[in-house]
Amino acid sequence: MPFGLRNAAASFQKVMNSALSEYREFCKAYLDDIAIFSCDWDTHLKHLDVVLSKLTELKFTVNVKKCIFAKTQLKYLGHIIGAGRHELDPEKLRAIEIIERSRTKSALKSALGLFNYYRNYIKNYAEIAKPLTDLTKKNVPESIPWTDVEELSFQELKNLLCEAPTLYTPDPKKSYVIQCDASSYGVLVLACLKGTTKSAKLRRWALALQRYNIHISHCQGAQLKNADGLSRLVCD
Repeated sequence: MPFGLRNAAASFQKVMNSALSEYREFCKAYLDDIAIFSCDWDTHLKHLDVVLSKLTELKFTVNVKKCIFAKTQLKYLGHIIGAGRHELDPEKLRAIEIIERSRTKSALKSALGLFNYYRNYIKNYAEIAKPLTDLTKKNVPESIPWTDVEELSFQELKNLLCEAPTLYTPDPKKSYVIQCDASSYGVLVLACLKGTTKSAKLRRWALALQRYNIHISHCQGAQLKNADGLSRLVCD
């Protein structure tokens, strides 16, 4: 399919959906990014063989150098997915950290597009983002006004995404807590899985420490008198 055509992406997606329609239970495709997932290794080999055979039958070409095999998790469309959970791609987090406030309506729409793509990670997203979405209305000039209200909303969205939680695939065997709320401009329903939660910051620390062969245990401050005392000193 030639590049640059307006409907090329939609047409190609339609072809992929049709080609892999028999394997929706274990295979998803977004354009030319195909993800194959299975419950165990033997089943995964069978699924892999089935999908590759189908692509060969349809005379599709697969670039092996761009393929990733036998992974428990991978980067996919801006997320890290696998093992029944998904979280933000750290590379996307770095882009979010350095994004600056928008000075025009067009720039704000681009920023909101990024925030909106990851809205599932932010509780009460619509409510928090409302001061910004109000600036995209027709009666607002292209050079948008920016007050402390918009700045607070903008920074809160950035901070919440940078500390976004890991989202888990629903498990019907476990207990859930349903949280719901509504306002004049939004309705929220959350299905929360009971369990231990870990912040994004702690997960990044854990990944950084995996290279070292160490054992970490918690000690009360009273048992670490020297280190505890030094950590509380205020240096000019």
